[in-house]
Amino acid sequence: MHAIVLAALLAFAPQSPDRPAPSDQARVQAAITQLDAAFKGTKATERIAAVQGASGLADPRVIALVAKGLKDREAAVELAAIDALGKTQHADALAALTAFYNGEKKNLRKDTEALPRLLIAIARHANAETLPIFLDDVQGQLQSKTVTARILGLANIRSARAIDSLFELMKVMGFIEQHTYAEDLRLALMVLTGEDKGRSIDAWQTWWSEHSKTFKVAAELPKLPKPERSRWCAYWGLPLEKDADAK
Repeated sequence: MHAIVLAALLAFAPQSPDRPAPSDQARVQAAITQLDAAFKGTKATERIAAVQGASGLADPRVIALVAKGLKDREAAVELAAIDALGKTQHADALAALTAFYNGEKKNLRKDTEALPRLLIAIARHANAETLPIFLDDVQGQLQSKTVTARILGLANIRSARAIDSLFELMKVMGFIEQHTYAEDLRLALMVLTGEDKGRSIDAWQTWWSEHSKTFKVAAELPKLPKPERSRWCAYWGLPLEKDADAK
């Protein structure tokens, strides 16, 4: 009888954070097996499937195998690895992404697909230590998706330093690009500040000069008008609350 009661209590006891649930362990082991086999094989489609299947698994062994895709000869595998590591919230995943960026900067400058995807992946980790990456070699590639990835990537890092970085980015971009990407800059600053100074760069700079010393970025995304909220959620693949307008 006591054994039955003990078993019941154990069944309903919360899992220790240091011991993944059996189902998670099984998924990790399955991912390791699939990744190992895929990277020993010759089919890019199998490597892509294995990498995508491991997305989000915050296990160092899985991350190390996924990171092998960053050096793959097939561009599609590389992109899949970038995306998967961006969606995996673990220090090892971010370290792999930043190491890839630092080691491949010259090649990335020429890659109009990988660079914006990499910036987005790094921004998903929302780590203020990565802010310099978004200001690095801006003029090296002014392709539209890349510039937007820098701007909205900075906005995903909820820190006053990210606001400073946005204004620094504006200077580096130049006058024409400031106005070309005024709507991206407006959205980024709205997301970080909860304010709306429109498309006027001067108005935003004036506001920030008056508030920068005391302003604190809220931990959570502020309320946004529906168009801006929809665009932000669509960009990051976030769910859009149906009742958000009523709140």
